Amino acid sequence: MGTDIKNTKQNILDTALKLFSKRGYSAVSIRDIGNIVGIKESTIYYHFKNKQDIFDELLKRFEKITNEKPIKFSKEFNKITKVEKEAFIQVGLGILKNYFLETEILQFIRMLMIEQHVNKAAADLYEQVIFEIPLKHNVSVFDALMKMNCFKNDDSNYMALEYYSPILFIFQRYFSSGEVTEDKLEIAEHELRIYLANFYDKYNIS
Repeated sequence: MGTDIKNTKQNILDTALKLFSKRGYSAVSIRDIGNIVGIKESTIYYHFKNKQDIFDELLKRFEKITNEKPIKFSKEFNKITKVEKEAFIQVGLGILKNYFLETEILQFIRMLMIEQHVNKAAADLYEQVIFEIPLKHNVSVFDALMKMNCFKNDDSNYMALEYYSPILFIFQRYFSSGEVTEDKLEIAEHELRIYLANFYDKYNIS
């Protein structure tokens, strides 16, 4: 596939994602996508069978991204031998700023939030990426931290839930809709930093 063709297909996907995340799948037409990309509807049909095909491609793309994130984290995590307080806080802030608020991922999440009510595939993926995958990943992290004698021995399932719930709450409260502004970011980071510091103090073995 030539570069121009690849770029056109990518532009279609990027534009569809942006529109779906704002209006929802049903409110967006092939013509809407074509108008913004600057191509004819027939060109879109060259790359995709229909609008559902575009949506399915986006779901696959998001699933791939969210499955790769924990793997990358684990490779870096396996290199550490201790966890300093500030480093622990930065990891938690990174979940908010570098995952939830990464532009493409935020658009994906907002799209799934809209479509989960009418599309089972979207609902299943939303459940996985917002709840199941992060909680499972955090359980493994806290199990490892306890084995390293960095954190007190406790129930890793409960710790994962206690750790992740405020991160998700802060995201939902400030960023699940509307613009991501510097004021919101400052407030969210301040609140999350306090929480993460308290969590660290509770479980860390000094």
